[in-house]
Amino acid sequence: MIRRILEEIERMGDPLSLLDPVTVRTGIDRIHLEIALALHLHGSFRRAGEALNMKTSTISRRVRDLEFQLGGPIFERQKRRLVPTPSGRVFLRRSGEILTSFHALVEAVRNFTDGK
Repeated sequence: MIRRILEEIERMGDPLSLLDPVTVRTGIDRIHLEIALALHLHGSFRRAGEALNMKTSTISRRVRDLEFQLGGPIFERQKRRLVPTPSGRVFLRRSGEILTSFHALVEAVRNFTDGK
């Protein structure tokens, strides 16, 4: 298992070389991704806040910040429901992929640390 992980790391090369300096400076973090996905899943700020155990005002502020960082809206507010914009659909799809990879990374490191 460890050998496979190390081979995969070697195959990927230097992970820091994959980072775009502009992306690093955006200030978008894992919580932004989780909030966007929760909003899409639950359809409202209140229900997303309940699911994430966050205040509605925090969810709203983080979404405003995220949309500012991205340069436009990722959700349209329609009759008490949030609907992803075309760019929002792209953001949500990639966010899901990133969070899946992130959780796989954490699990791999935990398994490595536990000697599995």
